[in-house]
Amino acid sequence: MKRLTDTAFEVQKSRFLESADAKMIMHSQHMAKDFPDEEVFIVTEESNSENDLKLFKKIPAICQILDIKIMNLPELSGKFAELDLGINFKK
Repeated sequence: MKRLTDTAFEVQKSRFLESADAKMIMHSQHMAKDFPDEEVFIVTEESNSENDLKLFKKIPAICQILDIKIMNLPELSGKFAELDLGINFKK
C-alpha cells in the first residue's frame, strides 16, 4: 500500500471527520457522556472484517476502540420487539 504524505493524510482525515460515519460516532460519544444512565449504541450492518482498502477503520472497529456499543438490525428489532414500526410483512 502506498503511503500518503502528511498533507494528503490530513486531507483524508478531514474528509473522514466530515463523513456520516464519523459524525454518528462522535454524536454517540456525546450522547453517552450527556446521558450516562441511558444505553447508547450505533446500528450498523458493517462488520470488523476486511476494510475494503479504506484509509480509516470501519464503524465496528472504531466503536470497539472507543467503547461504543454496536448492534445490527436483527439485534435492534429483537431489542425493541414491542415497538410498532408500522411495517406489515403479511400478504
